[in-house]
Amino acid sequence: MLSKRTPHWVIAGRFLLLASPPGLFSAFLALLIDETGLATLIMLSYFGTLIVFWGFMRLFTNTSLRIIDPRSYKVIKRFGGDPFYDSVGAPLNFDSEAVRTQNSNPHINHPNGGIGK
Repeated sequence: MLSKRTPHWVIAGRFLLLASPPGLFSAFLALLIDETGLATLIMLSYFGTLIVFWGFMRLFTNTSLRIIDPRSYKVIKRFGGDPFYDSVGAPLNFDSEAVRTQNSNPHINHPNGGIGK
């Protein structure tokens, strides 16, 4: 049996951790010049931008696949996957290809694991 997929919140958390240093550094510089309000604005703006970017990329990836290859999109969703999270690679998602394509939907019992039909 293959291991479980990495939860989506873990992948998103890794993204925020890896993308945080520029925003934290900018806020720290604002605090050094004694601008608490500016530091707060920088932090809120930076992390808000990261969240909007992440959401846009997920929407773009899922919508693109749904338009370009609706059959594959339906198979991925039916078997518990997500086109965006399954396409994100290391260092955000270390799942192997086998784990990403496995059937994680317990309500579906398909003889070939969802591959093919």
